Amino acid sequence: QSDEKFKARTLGQSVVNDAHLVSRTFVRIGALPKDNATVHEAKDSFNNCTFEGIRRLFVQTAKSVGREGLFVFHFSGHGIRVGDDQWGLAPSDFDYSDRAYITASVLNDWLTEANCKAKHVLFTLDCCYAGGIGDALASTDMSYRSVFIVSSCTANESSYAINTLGHSVFSYFFTYAMKKCMKRDAEETELDVGHRSSFSIALQTIFIECHTCSEALSSLLVKYVGQYNEHAVAKNA
Repeated sequence: QSDEKFKARTLGQSVVNDAHLVSRTFVRIGALPKDNATVHEAKDSFNNCTFEGIRRLFVQTAKSVGREGLFVFHFSGHGIRVGDDQWGLAPSDFDYSDRAYITASVLNDWLTEANCKAKHVLFTLDCCYAGGIGDALASTDMSYRSVFIVSSCTANESSYAINTLGHSVFSYFFTYAMKKCMKRDAEETELDVGHRSSFSIALQTIFIECHTCSEALSSLLVKYVGQYNEHAVAKNA
């Protein structure tokens, strides 16, 4: 993050780790071709992670997906709340101005700009207030019948990234659930992922598994932090 107010809230390496983990998992389960799953990092080019950089890569990628394809947009980073009924994603050059964050309507505009022909569009949002952006996406008049949205938390909640885990809670368990569900599906059908004639993602099953694990770890984390703070207060008193 370039803004001084956000530098103190940097998510550091966990954002990069999450991007790689999600990308590799989609490739591993066969949802995306290996050559088409590319992670663009700020260390490669800072401009890739600015508002304009994300727009350019989003449109470029969405435009390249065929009619039977899957277009996935995954965001790991900071989510912001603007006023009472507006939420957005904060790119690396976010500066609190009106045109520096990515809203649901902006994402829809980018899909329109790309003339995206993908059969399915999937948004996975791993940031604070992700549910607000997800709700706005769900109510946006998109020209797609098959748009799916998975968010790491509700419109009024925060997302956790744990340094010792090296990932956010959501991205870690979302990919864990994907691999677990696809492995179970492969065992039931006795088919290797690479030998299927068709492919589908049991998104609801994956989400339930992810939600259960994320909620359990988050509850433990909140409880631990609360107990630690109580101990620190008692010690200082």
